[in-house]
Amino acid sequence: MNTNSVNKYQQTAKTAAHAPLTEEELAQRQLTRDVMNRLDVKEVSASLAQGRQRFNEAHAAQGGGPRPAALIPHSEAIQAKMAAILLELRDNEESGTTRMSLIDRWLAEFGVSHGRAAAQNDDTAVKVEISNEARLAALQLREFDLTDSALKIDESFFSREAHEQRRADFAKSLESPLNIDPFDNEFQILGVTYNFNAGTLEHFITDALAGKARNASLVASELGQMIRSAANNNGATVEDRAVNRETGLKHAEYIAKNYFDDPDEAKAFLDGIMKFYENDVMRDKGYIVIEGSDIAPFRSYTMPNAPKGHMNANAIAKHFSASDEVLNDPDKLLEFVANLHKNQATTPQEWKSDIVKSFDENAQRVADIISLIKASLNETDVANSLARLLKAF
Repeated sequence: MNTNSVNKYQQTAKTAAHAPLTEEELAQRQLTRDVMNRLDVKEVSASLAQGRQRFNEAHAAQGGGPRPAALIPHSEAIQAKMAAILLELRDNEESGTTRMSLIDRWLAEFGVSHGRAAAQNDDTAVKVEISNEARLAALQLREFDLTDSALKIDESFFSREAHEQRRADFAKSLESPLNIDPFDNEFQILGVTYNFNAGTLEHFITDALAGKARNASLVASELGQMIRSAANNNGATVEDRAVNRETGLKHAEYIAKNYFDDPDEAKAFLDGIMKFYENDVMRDKGYIVIEGSDIAPFRSYTMPNAPKGHMNANAIAKHFSASDEVLNDPDKLLEFVANLHKNQATTPQEWKSDIVKSFDENAQRVADIISLIKASLNETDVANSLARLLKAF
């Protein structure tokens, strides 16, 4: 290098050394100082040493050669701490400044946006937002061996199959109502009022117990479920329905005796209860009962106000074990009965006799079960049930 070139180089270096820093360079220098002052020097040095080693190993694995002009990466733990410091500094910085732009640029290099880091699932087009705090925590956790730790992330948790299974499990949990006893505490006893349609047993009980019970509608709901057991518990056995019905009647008798001062009023209460009680017994025996109407209960194999001996097609088809498809389709039902008239060896009169006989036998069986239940009702169970009901008085 000749003398003129050396002098020119020295002059250029001198000029550059004394040139004033730009606003961005000053801001970057100050920001670097603010971040580094909050970090542990030894930890940063160790991080750089580890990063340099990883950089050299990666460079050697690529066959060596000229080293690229690349920055030595810090460990993810240091990156997380630096990002956390930058987020804190950003909260105290005015928007629109050069320093704010530098902070956002650094955060972007760490993969952290100034608001939230977002990921887009292309398959489902569902936007998933991850807080910066969660992202930083994940970066820090990567530094540790979580093989046997409770903090280890199960990657299968984030799969589509696992997500669909969680949705299905949640939906299933909603199908089962919560098992909450309305008589469990004062808040539940007094906090809910039921409204019932006129003409129902529950409406009758609510009106009759107004001013006598603290929550007459709650008592009505409970007694109604018990006394109209066949209507409300169609899937239960005849025995279970009889137990509920007889227990409810016992409760009604106790209430009439102890909470009505007027004997006529008490009798009217029990008479109303008995009307619904008897209708429910008839349901168990096989009768069709339409409460709140002028139609008298009628046997399930006939029709209301039908002439004597009339038998509906549905009862005939059931007697011959027709499928649900036939029973639920009027056209197929009529066709099924018409074919019976053509192909069966027995006569329609014989069918009717068999159906009536089966009905009467079932009605007698139900009557015998109810008589047995009345005679063997567990008084302790009745007393416990009554004590629960009286919490509403």
